[in-house]
Amino acid sequence: SFPIIYLQNGQRVIVDLNNELPKDLGSLIQSTWANYRIVHLMEKGDLRSALAKILSMCNYPKVFEKGEPLELKGDMNFRVTGDLIVSFPDNGSKSKPDYVVINLIDNYTEPTPWLVKRLMEREGVKIIDYPPRDNTYPSGIEESEILEAGTDPFSLIEKLLALTKQNFSTQIEIPVYQSHKADLRVNINVDFFLRIGESDAIIDLTGLTPQIVSFLEDHQFSYLSLSAEKDPVELVAKTLEFLKVQFGNGQHSFVIAEKDSWRNIQFTLPGITFADPTGKAIIATPADLRNELAALLSQKGYRILELSSLFHIHQ
Repeated sequence: SFPIIYLQNGQRVIVDLNNELPKDLGSLIQSTWANYRIVHLMEKGDLRSALAKILSMCNYPKVFEKGEPLELKGDMNFRVTGDLIVSFPDNGSKSKPDYVVINLIDNYTEPTPWLVKRLMEREGVKIIDYPPRDNTYPSGIEESEILEAGTDPFSLIEKLLALTKQNFSTQIEIPVYQSHKADLRVNINVDFFLRIGESDAIIDLTGLTPQIVSFLEDHQFSYLSLSAEKDPVELVAKTLEFLKVQFGNGQHSFVIAEKDSWRNIQFTLPGITFADPTGKAIIATPADLRNELAALLSQKGYRILELSSLFHIHQ
């Protein structure tokens, strides 16, 4: 009359709900049948401790305790915590999750958003909120604001100048020196020409000679050379620094499902964050974002400048 859990690995777990199974009978069962385990539960125990006891008998590779983080590393990193996290054995099936996260929620705790659940399923993590709430999933994902960076440095710099509301000209010939006495005029072909503060400025992707660069600097031109730079993140950083736009460069963490200090999900993206002149936040990242992740960032007010296509081309 006791509940028994039948596991796919042949293990059998008898759940003694009220600690009523006699010890000698329990010893007899476990000594006679090697695949049987018994979990004794006390009436005053809570659900989390009961689940922890049961799962510890199931021979899973690992059962994470309350608040112990699950770290997933990749082009973007995830950090997941919950009441219990179960690591499943690798059975070669892509349809089954690698981990299951169990969150025990009450009427005052928000369930995990469906978009976060779907994102984590793509990462091999199934999230279960208990007791369950509304399980209906919307048919589509809200459109996120993804900005195309193009597939070459020129289009990337052009996009950055447009986002920062710079007035600029591209691939033009500009006069850099003129002498009426000597009837002399010197023009130079440049990739980008703009004004930064009170100075004329040039962004060079082609590679001007050192003599021309020295001549430009002698005549008070601000000059940025990007001809040797192939990393799109560095292209963004150097351009923003040249434009005197404040930015953050490195790893950026975002919490996407927070219930309390020990039950949440956060992910970390590499890249650069900055704001356009209206204060709208932008993140430029080489990570290949999932649709769900892009939508979650949009919900947090970010416009996304994807560098993934340009990044892969120039690796």
